[in-house]
Amino acid sequence: MKIMLDSNCLDALLADDESAGELSNRRDLQLYLTPVQRAELAACPDPTRAARLLALADGLCRLVQAPTDGDLTATASKHRHDSAILQAAGRHHALLVSLDEGLLVAASKLSVPALHWSLFLRKFVWNQTGH
Repeated sequence: MKIMLDSNCLDALLADDESAGELSNRRDLQLYLTPVQRAELAACPDPTRAARLLALADGLCRLVQAPTDGDLTATASKHRHDSAILQAAGRHHALLVSLDEGLLVAASKLSVPALHWSLFLRKFVWNQTGH
């Protein structure tokens, strides 16, 4: 299964070694990240944290291209980044996983499959269906 992880999920994984370890061992999940997201991680104001985020991202995720600026419709920088992530998820037929409720709503409006991070962990990482 192809998964486009939002950069905030990688931030959450820094505090969750068990889930990070599980994801690193899973061969059925292909984790994707765009250059836009990698740049967001590198821009972390704490250089030590930025290095840890980049190491985690490079160890877990495959870098996939986002659309070029000419393909984007949003104008504000954050919205341009979100638009690139959504378009890349759609282009690569990947499930978008995020902690950002606004991005999840935008994905729904564009018919891009998306899940909240906590639900992704329960359903796909730890296989807990929860009735």
